[in-house]
Amino acid sequence: MNKNYIKKSTTFFKRKTAVKLISKKLLNNLTSFSYKKNDRACRICIHNDNNDEHQEMVILQKKYKYFPPKKNLVSDQTFFIISGKLLIVTFDSKGKVKSKIILSKKENLIARIKKNTYHADIPLSNRTIHFETKKSKFDPKNNKFAKFNFKLSSVI
Repeated sequence: MNKNYIKKSTTFFKRKTAVKLISKKLLNNLTSFSYKKNDRACRICIHNDNNDEHQEMVILQKKYKYFPPKKNLVSDQTFFIISGKLLIVTFDSKGKVKSKIILSKKENLIARIKKNTYHADIPLSNRTIHFETKKSKFDPKNNKFAKFNFKLSSVI
């Protein structure tokens, strides 16, 4: 497996309160925590649990550490940049790049990827924080990982 792929081990923070606020202090805490966890992505889940119909997360990823290309079979997926730069690459079913979009506070802020579209979100900054949302319960079967080979060097 590509050494830049993030392994399954992702750290989750869950907040079970009636009103859920994401403050700068909380983001700073997330950043501090992420440095203790090496290459793991860290996320704050705004939804209560995996059965919520709407999954919402604030995700911190480190430069070039990403999940393998995949497509969501059930829902569109929206990305909103909070800090850093995030490259979103879409592919056809054979792995040919269809589009490359960079999200940053200076230009493109939001991207929505239609369901059944292979994509990868790749952090380009030492620390990238983005908000991600999709309308589906969490189920590993909702995502299909690409079978094509993907090399980071082919898109950056």
